[in-house]
Amino acid sequence: MGMAYREAESARYELRIGMAAILDKDQMQQERIDCLRNELANLLAEVKMVRLSNEDLKKANKQAYDRAERAELDLQKAQARAVMAEDNALKAARTASTLA
Repeated sequence: MGMAYREAESARYELRIGMAAILDKDQMQQERIDCLRNELANLLAEVKMVRLSNEDLKKANKQAYDRAERAELDLQKAQARAVMAEDNALKAARTASTLA
C-alpha cells in the first residue's frame, strides 16, 4: 500500500511539474508576443516618420523645381530683352553714323 501511495504522490508531483512547465511556456510565449508587438509599434512609428519626411521632401522638391522653371523662363526673357537692346543699340549707332 505504501508503494502505491508513493507512486501516486510521485505522479502528482510529475503532473504539477508538467503543468508548471506548460504555464511557464505559455508565459514565455506571451512575453515574446508582447515584445514583438512593441517592436512592431516602434517600426510602424518609424515608417510613419519616414513617410512624413518623404512627403515634406516631395513638397520641397516641387517648390525647388518650380523656382528653377521660373528662373529658366526669366533667363530666356532676359536674353530676349538683351538681344532686342543690342539690336536697338546697333540701329541707333547706324542711324547716328548716317546722320553725322
